[in-house]
Amino acid sequence: MLPISGPHIELEVLLESRDKRCAFQQQLLKQYKLPIVSFMVNMPGPIKRCPLSEKLHALGCSELKNALGSKLVWSTVKILDTGCEGYFVVNLEAEELKRLTCNLEDTHTLGRLWDFDVHTKQGQVSRTQLGIVFRKCLICNNLASVCARSRAHSVKELLSYIQKIADQYFGEFA
Repeated sequence: MLPISGPHIELEVLLESRDKRCAFQQQLLKQYKLPIVSFMVNMPGPIKRCPLSEKLHALGCSELKNALGSKLVWSTVKILDTGCEGYFVVNLEAEELKRLTCNLEDTHTLGRLWDFDVHTKQGQVSRTQLGIVFRKCLICNNLASVCARSRAHSVKELLSYIQKIADQYFGEFA
């Protein structure tokens, strides 16, 4: 069992890291003029970087790279206290790229823990734009956005579920 322990991150620091992430994404879009994927692990609560989130992120990066194959132009990973961040510049139509990342999120055993965002110079490509169903809550299968907004589930409950499915997955493939 990989622990969910690490530095507690304050909201202000998280918001600052989001701004830096957006600036880096814009830099990549300007430099490469191709769609990019920004990848993070969905980790509720104040701990964003821990041994479990690092392992989940490494696996997600590997799965994405395998799915992209020769379409991957450039990539990097940043290991930060605010969470692991993966960036991938891809020579693929943005809509096709979003379908590919949604497929990973929706079909891989751990895909619900991954958050792949596709960006172009016009903005982020959404599931809605492509007619792809919204993501479901980890716990109750309601819409994830509804449960997140209403805080329908405690951080402890969510982390317990994440730990359980990760332990099952990594136990099978250890």
